[in-house]
Amino acid sequence: MFLSHFFSQKKTKHSSLILEIDSGTVSAGILVEGSKRKDIQILLSPALGTNLLQEKDLPTIVKQNLDFIFESLATREIYIDRVTVIFSSPWQVSRVRDIHVTHERAFIVTLDFLESFKKVEATHLMEESEKGEKQSDVVQEEVEHVRVNGYASDNYIGKRTSVFDASLYLGEVRHSVLEMVRENIFTHTHIHKTEIQVCTSPFVFFKAISEVYKISNPSGNFIFIDIGEEVTDMILGHGGIFISTVSFTSGAQFVIRQISKVLDVSPEIALSTLYLFLHNKADTDLHDRVKTLLVALGNEWLIYFEDAMSSLLATTEKDFSFQIYVSVKEGCAPVYVEFIGSSKTQSAEIIVLPSSFVFDSIFA
Repeated sequence: MFLSHFFSQKKTKHSSLILEIDSGTVSAGILVEGSKRKDIQILLSPALGTNLLQEKDLPTIVKQNLDFIFESLATREIYIDRVTVIFSSPWQVSRVRDIHVTHERAFIVTLDFLESFKKVEATHLMEESEKGEKQSDVVQEEVEHVRVNGYASDNYIGKRTSVFDASLYLGEVRHSVLEMVRENIFTHTHIHKTEIQVCTSPFVFFKAISEVYKISNPSGNFIFIDIGEEVTDMILGHGGIFISTVSFTSGAQFVIRQISKVLDVSPEIALSTLYLFLHNKADTDLHDRVKTLLVALGNEWLIYFEDAMSSLLATTEKDFSFQIYVSVKEGCAPVYVEFIGSSKTQSAEIIVLPSSFVFDSIFA
């Protein structure tokens, strides 16, 4: 399965580590060589950004979360052999470029031919985002959905054609945060930054869903909603092709923070209160207060969600049908499924993915 080459040729008893870094937490998946996939160890840093109000504080939160993960690994005496880092918003920006080349005379598709497009588009991407000092790094360049003379092709290198079409996915990560993460990993593992595989979440999630659900969703039409701590990413897959992605600054902590504020309790108690409400264990007065609050919060969240949906679906046909996949922290899933289900912009089936989904798919 995709990304499997990142974890090949590992030393006996050594481990592969995947870090998923979002706006408020760091998730880690560890697989010890020789273990079965069901033995994947998953660590989740505490939501240290619960009361976070300013984005400038987020890098500090990420560093604290990384320290927590590596300190936890140290107590388990796990030696890390290989590291892959997946950046979610607000650290990453993802774009898709269409490549279309026609020549009167046939030409041979080579690696140098593809690299020339990557360099040009990566340069354009950097120029669009940079102002003065270096702001970001292009960390991922993926050529997908290649068509040679109008026909889909997986083995296109070396083929002769006069018409070449493809999609080029570009993933960019904020330079300062990328360097901080690399230095942190080096401090704890002594793995040099050039040996750390870096990815951006939209493409990783797109490929994982496309492969895991290709039998139950053969059309390849879906919207994936990744509700992070502070930011929500949405990805559109159409016919098995990565089309676009949008983000908005409202995540799982939006609900927790508002419950904490209205009830005048700590974030931890707010999360416990939500749990009691969802499991019908709250007393009548508390149940009614939380229910009323969630209705108001749902209406507010839907403003951002429906605007994002309209943006994603702007280029699709009117009767476009799709499935919705949702990833959100445990405890908040029922709330956001209710929010999404009440939206006027869709009537699709909603599938909630387990927290281990990304790690399961990569280590498969």
